[in-house]
Amino acid sequence: MMIYLDKDNLEKIKNNIKDLNSNISKFSGIKKFEEKILPKYENYKKDDLIISIKSEIAIKGFYSDLVPYLRKKDDTNDYPTAGDGRKKILTYSLYGLINEEKQESKIVLYLIEEPENNLHKSLQVSLSKVLFSTQNYEYIFLTTHSPYIIYEMDNANLVRIYKEKELLTPSILYKVPEEYVKFKKVLNRTLAEALFSSKVLLVEGPSEQLLFERIFEYKRPDYEENGIYILPVNGIGFLKYKDILDKLKIYYAIKTDNDLRKNNNEYVLLGFRRCNKFGLSTVY
Repeated sequence: MMIYLDKDNLEKIKNNIKDLNSNISKFSGIKKFEEKILPKYENYKKDDLIISIKSEIAIKGFYSDLVPYLRKKDDTNDYPTAGDGRKKILTYSLYGLINEEKQESKIVLYLIEEPENNLHKSLQVSLSKVLFSTQNYEYIFLTTHSPYIIYEMDNANLVRIYKEKELLTPSILYKVPEEYVKFKKVLNRTLAEALFSSKVLLVEGPSEQLLFERIFEYKRPDYEENGIYILPVNGIGFLKYKDILDKLKIYYAIKTDNDLRKNNNEYVLLGFRRCNKFGLSTVY
């Protein structure tokens, strides 16, 4: 990233540095040191010379010691960006600016490890939107433990890394279904939590979710710590979740109502038919 300095300002800086070095060299302590060091030197070799100690402060790079400060628009005080979260957001902002200048001539590849560190939830969600919804970050390798970072994911190759007897890395190319394009967050926010679980219970809606949360709290209060997640699909749209969980090797169970419907003088058990359609190995 290039920041340009005008010639007049550059000349003023050079003159100021020259004056600074000259004034430092005039310190009384430096003059006394010059007087003391000369006899010591002459013990080795007597030359007709004077030893002068000069300050040589120089700016090797105008940008090497720049420090960013943040100031509210209605405040005259500058505040250092001391918080790690603010520093990280500022860093991503700089990366985005650099990327804009380089993307026409180079392919920019980002390797980002656990960007959620030091960021609270709202900033993680905001970062997710920037990473997955803007063209600046087209090529990213990203590792994360946070579901909030993948809230805005689309056209993403998900790789789940876990270990049983050996290290396993199942993967899936994830694309938001057409019917959810306008409501991506509705799907992604429920799915994101499940992707970080080892076992998922799929239920139809919030009432079933509350019921099973209460059952788990009574029968197994540590269910969340043991990687169990209850995912409401808000209807009977289990299939879109099932396919993803299958490919990422996440164990799941489906709880659906076994509604009874009469059809041509026959009664159809909708729950069993639904489960058979999903190809589930065991139905209760």
